[in-house]
Amino acid sequence: MHDHGTWPLVFPMLDPTRASPSSRKMPATLSRKRKTTERIKALFARRFQNPTTGNSAVKIHLVVIGNGMVGHRFIQQMVEKGAYRDFAITIVGGERHPAYDRVNLTKLFFGKEFHSMHLARKGWHDEHDITEILGDMATMVDRVEKVVHLSSGRVLSYDLLVFATGSEPVRPDIPGASGKDVYVYRSVEDIWKLKERCSTARSAAVIGGGLLGLEAADAMKHLGLETHVVERGSGLLARQLNPEGSTCLQKHVESLGMTVHNAKVTHTIWDGEGGKRIWFGDGTSLVVDIVIFAVGIKPRDELARACDLKLSGLGGIEVDEHLRTSDPAIFAIGECVRFRGTLYGLVLPGYEMAAVLAENLNGGNSRFDDADRSAVLKLNGAEVAAVGDFQANGNTFTQTGEHTYHQIILQRGRLIGAISVGPWEEQARIREAVKVQKRIWPWQTRRFIREGRLWDDSETTNVLAWPESAEICNCLAIRKNILTAACASGCTTVEGLVEKTGASTVCGSCRPLLAQLMGAWETEPVRPRGRPALALASIVAVLSTFTLLLWPGWQLETTVQKVSLLDILITDPFIKKVTGFTILGCAVLSLLLSLRKRISKIRIGDYGIWKAIHACLGGLGLIILVTHTGFHLGSNLNFILMINFLALAALGGTAGFVHAMERNQSSGHVLARRLMTLGHIVLFWPFPVLLFFHVLKVYYY
Repeated sequence: MHDHGTWPLVFPMLDPTRASPSSRKMPATLSRKRKTTERIKALFARRFQNPTTGNSAVKIHLVVIGNGMVGHRFIQQMVEKGAYRDFAITIVGGERHPAYDRVNLTKLFFGKEFHSMHLARKGWHDEHDITEILGDMATMVDRVEKVVHLSSGRVLSYDLLVFATGSEPVRPDIPGASGKDVYVYRSVEDIWKLKERCSTARSAAVIGGGLLGLEAADAMKHLGLETHVVERGSGLLARQLNPEGSTCLQKHVESLGMTVHNAKVTHTIWDGEGGKRIWFGDGTSLVVDIVIFAVGIKPRDELARACDLKLSGLGGIEVDEHLRTSDPAIFAIGECVRFRGTLYGLVLPGYEMAAVLAENLNGGNSRFDDADRSAVLKLNGAEVAAVGDFQANGNTFTQTGEHTYHQIILQRGRLIGAISVGPWEEQARIREAVKVQKRIWPWQTRRFIREGRLWDDSETTNVLAWPESAEICNCLAIRKNILTAACASGCTTVEGLVEKTGASTVCGSCRPLLAQLMGAWETEPVRPRGRPALALASIVAVLSTFTLLLWPGWQLETTVQKVSLLDILITDPFIKKVTGFTILGCAVLSLLLSLRKRISKIRIGDYGIWKAIHACLGGLGLIILVTHTGFHLGSNLNFILMINFLALAALGGTAGFVHAMERNQSSGHVLARRLMTLGHIVLFWPFPVLLFFHVLKVYYY
C-alpha cells in the first residue's frame, strides 16, 4: 500500500500548499530539476531499501500503457532528459509490433517496408534500461494496490502510471458494419488485410470524406480500384475547409477518377449480388466489393473507466493542464484524453502532451493549454492544408486558380490561420508565420490576392534566408538552428539528418526543406550576386545625402579671373540641362528596374544584379545632383523636391546597405530593412509630381 497523501511532494509544482519560490532559497549546488529528483529519491528510498544489503535502489517505477506514437514519444522525451537513470520505465503495448509510424501507413500499399516505419531502432530500449512488453494487453488497473494486470497474467507494480491508450476507429451501429469485406483504417494489421483483399477486388467505397477517408480513397485509386467517397455532410473536409475550398478539393478528387457522394447517410450494408450493397438514408444504394469506414475515432478509455478514473461525459479521460487525472499518481496523454471538452484526433497534440508530461516528471512546471490543430493531406497532384486557427473569425483574403484555392485569416493585421488546396510553395513559411502570428502588411495581402504569394521569391523558397529560430519541422517543433547544428556535427545526408533530429518523421512535408538545407551545407551557400556593388552604391547615396543636407552651399567667385571648373559646372545653362535630364533619366531607369520585383512575369537576369544596378543609378543621380544644385537645397518648390529626393535616397541607400550586409537574416535586421524599403516606396509617389512642376517652372515661368 502507498500513502497517496505524499504525492504532492513528488510534483511540488502541483502542490498548492507549498511555499512560493520567493519564500525559499534554492541551494546553490542543486538545480531546480535536480532538487526535485532528490526529493523523489528521498520519498521512495524506503520502498526500495534492500533489507539484506542496506543499499537503496531508488528508481521510481513508471508504467506506460500504450506503445503507439504518443507513448513512444513520451519515453523518448524521458530518455533525452536522462530520466531513465531515476525511473524504472516499462511500456506495455497490446500489438505484437514495436512502436511504428501510423501517420504514413498508406505507404505500405506502395512497397514501403514495415520495419522502416519503426520509431526506434532494435536494441534502443535495452540501451536505456526500458522494459518493452509487446502483444500483452493491459486488462485491469488496481489503483489501491497500484498494479496493472496484463492479459498474460503478468502483474506490474507502479508508482506512476501513464495512460497512452490512444483511440480506435468508429464503426457505426448499423446492420452490416462488422461484416465480411468491411474494414477500418487504423493499424498495420488493418492495412495488411485490406492490401490482401484489394488484390482481387475491383471497387471500393470509403465512408467518410475527412482526412483519413480521403487518404484511404487515394490509396484505393492508386491500386486500380473503382473508388467512391461517401460523405454525410455537404462537402469534403468540412472540419478544415470552407465551402469554396471543399468544392475546389472535390473537383480535384473527381479529376483523379474518384466519385464523390455528398449528403449520403449510410443506413445498412447488405451482402448482395455482385458485392456489398450500401443503402443510404435517401433510398439510393451503391454496390462495391469492399467498404472502408473512416468516420472518426473514439478514445480508448475502457481501462480508465473500469478503475473509476474521472471521464468526460463525451468519452475520454479528463486531465488538468499538467496531464494529471483524478488520481494524482496517474496521467494520460494522446487520443485517450479529452482536454477541456476537446478530443484531439492528430498526433501533434499528443506529442505536445508527451513533452509537457516528460518535462514535469523531471522537475519542470509546464502546462498544456491547447495544441496546434494544423492538418496536412497529400493527394496525387494536390496538397491540402489547414494551418493554425483556420476556423477563426477575422479578415480573410482569398486567391483562386484553376486547380488551387488559398485563403489566409488575419486578426488585427496578424496571420492566425490559413487553408489551401493545391500546390503552395509558401506552405512551410505560412506555418512558421502562423506560429508566431506574424504581421502581414497591406502590400503583402495585395500580392497574395494577385499572385498567391505573401513574400517575394527569394524570401519564400530559400530556407537559408529564414532566421535560425524558424521552425522547419512544425510537427516536432524542430528549429533551423537544431538542424544546422546537426549538419555541423557530421550529418551528411537527409536521411542522417532525419535520424539524428527526428525531423520529417511525422507528416514528411518538411523534407524538401531538409534537402535544401543539406544541399546548402554540403556546398558553400551561393550569395546573391551584386552585393558589393549594392553596398558601395548605398554608401555613396547616404554620404551624398548628408553632404547636401549639411554643406552650406558652394560660394561662387565674383570675378572672372577666379572662375573655377566647379563654378562653370554649376552655373552653365547647358550643363544644368544635361545634369537635370541625367538625373531624370536615372530616376526613370531606377523605376523600371524595380519592376523586376513587382511584376512576376519579368524574370530576365539575376535579381541581385538588378537591385545593385538600381542602387548604382540612385547613387549616380545623387552625385550629379550635387553639381546640378551647387550644394544648395533651394527654396519653396525646389526645397520640397530636394527634401523628398534626399529622403528617398537616404532610406533606399540605408535599406540597400542593410540588405547587402545581411548574413543570417535575423528578424530584427529583416524588419528594419523592410520598414525602410516601405518608406522608400511611399516617398517615391510624390517625386514625379514635384519633378513635373519643377521642370514646368524652369521652362515656362
